Amino acid sequence: MSETETTTTTPGNDVEQTIAQLKSEYGRIVFAKTPMGLIACRPPTAGEHQRVSDEVRDDKKSDYQAQKKYALACRIHPEPDQFRAIMDSYPALPQILSDGLVEIAGGDIEIETGK
Repeated sequence: MSETETTTTTPGNDVEQTIAQLKSEYGRIVFAKTPMGLIACRPPTAGEHQRVSDEVRDDKKSDYQAQKKYALACRIHPEPDQFRAIMDSYPALPQILSDGLVEIAGGDIEIETGK
């Protein structure tokens, strides 16, 4: 799967054009169409992925905050303040976006083991 999509509304033409432009520029993206607008993230770098993985494994840190930082680090649309406002309005989005980021970072690659 090359993208993760959460949708609650019928997108307008401008939203679809923005998605197409972002896909053209970044390749694989994670996006959500919300009543407050479109939000989108690019694939994480290896360093960004490692940092969030380390934070999630640290029992003293909040997984939610790590997921939120992960999404913010990879944000490509809209501007940071609007992105944060949308995530704050839909508190499940950081987890959903984080799961999608793991997927486009290679988490969707199937492995095989054998002897």
